[in-house]
Amino acid sequence: MKDEQFQREKAFGAGISIAKGLLNQGHITKAEYRQLKAALITKHRPVICSLAVPAHFPAPVDSLQTA
Repeated sequence: MKDEQFQREKAFGAGISIAKGLLNQGHITKAEYRQLKAALITKHRPVICSLAVPAHFPAPVDSLQTA
């Protein structure tokens, strides 16, 4: 794995860990967690995660914005 990809995987892992913590503590809803996860996947394009991500990811950016 190249260093650039490693950095993207690391950034994705850190972001998803924070999002899971917020979800578990009740600070965000499941829907907000899914939005955060989709945004992290879109931004970081993790290879390892892509093995478990549904084919419809990344979600369109418009669908990630909240009102």
